[in-house]
Amino acid sequence: MLTLESSAMSVVVNNGVTLTIIGCLQTETRNQPLVFQGDSTQNNYFELRFEESSLSSLLNVHFRYCQGIKLINSGMVIDSCEFDHFSNHVIGYINCHPVIRNCYFHDNQACAIQSAVNADGCPRILNNVFYNNVLANTNNPQINIGPGTTDTIFIIGNRIEGVASTMSGGIGISNLSNPGVTHVLLKDNVITNNRYGYTQNGYRISAEIYDNQFIDNDLEVTPNNGGSGISIYGYDTTCAAKLRRNLITGNLWGVTAIYYHHLDMGTAEDYGYNVLYNNGNGGVDYELYNNANSNMDAVGNYWGYSTADSVENVIFHKPDNDSYGLVTYIPFCVSNPESMQNNLLTKINLFPNPVTHGAVTLENPTEENLNWKIFNIAGQCVMFGEAQPGTNRIATKGLKSGTYLVYIQKDNTFITRKLIVR
Repeated sequence: MLTLESSAMSVVVNNGVTLTIIGCLQTETRNQPLVFQGDSTQNNYFELRFEESSLSSLLNVHFRYCQGIKLINSGMVIDSCEFDHFSNHVIGYINCHPVIRNCYFHDNQACAIQSAVNADGCPRILNNVFYNNVLANTNNPQINIGPGTTDTIFIIGNRIEGVASTMSGGIGISNLSNPGVTHVLLKDNVITNNRYGYTQNGYRISAEIYDNQFIDNDLEVTPNNGGSGISIYGYDTTCAAKLRRNLITGNLWGVTAIYYHHLDMGTAEDYGYNVLYNNGNGGVDYELYNNANSNMDAVGNYWGYSTADSVENVIFHKPDNDSYGLVTYIPFCVSNPESMQNNLLTKINLFPNPVTHGAVTLENPTEENLNWKIFNIAGQCVMFGEAQPGTNRIATKGLKSGTYLVYIQKDNTFITRKLIVR
């Protein structure tokens, strides 16, 4: 076992080197991140491989100028790390179930997390920030995952934001030929400013999509090629998804269902409470487009309108084209559901992030005071206060460099934001 102790501050790897860990690599808890990097003056970056190394753990490491990190049969834990300026996808895994949490992926040329199309794996991707990845502008999402196993793929509490790449999506799940079932739980994520929010395609995918926000995923310049908040593309009806309490707004299309599917957006016994509005292109609203011959239930959602005729105009299904399946959407919510009334919280902005100059600005778009707390990676509250409506300045000079979680609360509703302090 190789242990990198807290006294070690940096590791520099020569260009073109592949560093393979067969056994165990562990980094200890430290106040300052360990910097693990290649030579930034060269394009041929190093590669890091973990093989049969499930006992390895990476904590508070800053990886830079790397070709990629491969996990092969290594279901290890990666916690509170930062990854930037990778020339290939950052973390690729094969036949393992890694835990990736509290990390910050930004300014990389390809996907942040990727699996092989035929390599089983069920990662747990928890409370990370993905920002401005896929800078090579290829047709890939920031999180690109192939088939799972009998376990569940957990993608929970992440913020996935695009900036520069018009071809990059948020999350993609595919199962093109695997005989098993891919289970996905997508919950409490904010997915914004990408080419699309979430897409799944293939066979035998069963996804639960709860309490997410798909906002302004409209970077696709040709709407017929993408731009959905959520897209379900089934090769047969074993491609299934259940949507509950999601906010879907500002996308070129709200929800699109293509080819075959089993899509449940709410039933008479179990309302969807999804909020869909202001999704459209070419001057037309497209909140739900059932471009498939499968019927579907979408009961108990808010569509931005209070009359059945207006709702019908933003749902495209059998009445618009007899080859489409029928969408059952009545009864629907005539006003924004009570559980979604605090969606203004999703517009809270925290900048600059990372913060380097001793203060961060919190923009409160609501008309009420909000309580905020900042927690370190050990779960300890290190700061707290109240944010008034408008712009609030929070001094961060007393915080050590590292990753923090900002908890912002309004009544019984709260959101979290990741904060990087350098």
